[in-house]
Amino acid sequence: MGFFRKFRLPEWEISTREMAVCSSVVVAAVLSMAATPAHAVPSFARQTGLPCTACHTAYPQLNAYGRRFKLNSYSFDGGDSKMPPIAFMLQPSFTHTNKDQVADAAPHFGKNNNFALSQASIFYGGKIYGKLGAFSQLTYSGVDDRLSLDNTDIRWSGSGKLGGSVKCAPLSRPSCGLFKINFIS
Repeated sequence: MGFFRKFRLPEWEISTREMAVCSSVVVAAVLSMAATPAHAVPSFARQTGLPCTACHTAYPQLNAYGRRFKLNSYSFDGGDSKMPPIAFMLQPSFTHTNKDQVADAAPHFGKNNNFALSQASIFYGGKIYGKLGAFSQLTYSGVDDRLSLDNTDIRWSGSGKLGGSVKCAPLSRPSCGLFKINFIS
């Protein structure tokens, strides 16, 4: 017993904030050990049955197969998933400062310890029907309190004869322009 009294550990006072930070680090470490392989767009991976490296060299750069998948209107099959081709993304934030803000905060915020949903997105990515496919993102910005349709690419691809040879003709609707047809030999 004398040994333990002589070498007693110091008593620490831990604030609620320090406890929250330590708990968050432990939870993040545990979750990182249980992580599964990521897919660039989960719905494309489910549709094709392929990992993200089949289409990407380094995200978001496409390799030759990824460019072919896009030019063929995201319509390749191969996966056996019955899930709809949608994915979600949330970007929350929490702000804490040592002292409360002197001036009034932005609307819907207090003087300190503010949680905000910076952005929430719903993605649709994959075949719609036949050779019609799309990649689309609907985003809510919590900062601006706005909903927008962005990163939208709706494509149709088919083949036909042009000048006696068969050509692939994807018809695309990028978010920045009109429909366009690209002929590829």
